Amino acid sequence: MAAFIAPKERELLAELKEAAILTPAVIDSMHAALGRAENFSFDEFLLAGADVIDERHWITWLIRHRGCYRFGPVRLAPEARNWPPLVAAEQPLPSNLPYTRAESGIFLVGVLRPDLKVNGYRAAGTLRELRELRTAWRQ
Repeated sequence: MAAFIAPKERELLAELKEAAILTPAVIDSMHAALGRAENFSFDEFLLAGADVIDERHWITWLIRHRGCYRFGPVRLAPEARNWPPLVAAEQPLPSNLPYTRAESGIFLVGVLRPDLKVNGYRAAGTLRELRELRTAWRQ
């Protein structure tokens, strides 16, 4: 098992275990999905569970325990190309990414790390949706 040192990561990991989202079998599958990678981020670790973590359980936890809302599927809006860049090209993407803008102008932000601040509406997405969102933002 990876040794996450940041206190927020350790706290979130413990919370996910307590909520039975991350069970020993799920964690083993996540490590298998990461392959031989020795160094990976907490975000990569969570996204490695996209195919094994129960989507309903994940979304329910985000909504009931982490103050997120389900606005529908998390998909990058076509107008995203016109948004200002989130990070410099050489920097990793932030954990929580905007994917569309509400009529009010406020962004809907797909939440991968609910323990981190979000500038916009906190949107619950499946881990598969969030993995696809990160891929779309990289392009």
